[in-house]
Amino acid sequence: MGGDLALCGNEGLDSIVADYSKSVRNFQASNRIIGSSAMMCWDATLLPLRGNMVDHVISDLPFGLRCMSSSKLSSFLPLLLRDCARCLRTQSGQMTLLCGSYQGILDALLQTETGSPLFTSPTSVIPVNIGGISAWIIQLKRNDVSFVQAPRHREHARAMVQRRSQSMHGTKRAQA
Repeated sequence: MGGDLALCGNEGLDSIVADYSKSVRNFQASNRIIGSSAMMCWDATLLPLRGNMVDHVISDLPFGLRCMSSSKLSSFLPLLLRDCARCLRTQSGQMTLLCGSYQGILDALLQTETGSPLFTSPTSVIPVNIGGISAWIIQLKRNDVSFVQAPRHREHARAMVQRRSQSMHGTKRAQA
């Protein structure tokens, strides 16, 4: 199952997502893989998934170069990590992140703590070069502590979504 905010419309990605979903279904059929794939529109800070049910989250995070300022990214990452921690199975759930700032992830991990840490220290930190851009692959494992929702998490996430939506609509009006 895959999801992305960019799938929420008006990004011109509908045909790309449809082609990708078709190729995944064809691959599954030709390799006799039982199951299905789905691409959905969702915001990573408010995942439409039940808690303690996900084995692995893989995410290509915004690098903060084109889609988010560094201040927006530093507000976004703790919300993302907390909601992923909510969904991941305790003790066995894992996250693999591709990101532009290793320090940004460490800072966000510290901000997610409301008592005991939700994640262990990164199990792997791998520097990579993506077309001349320095990046990091970071692997995290979910701790066995019970998840407790941070105060006002949903309100913070909804406010971020609302600001993003207003700025997108304002940009489109300015371009018209």
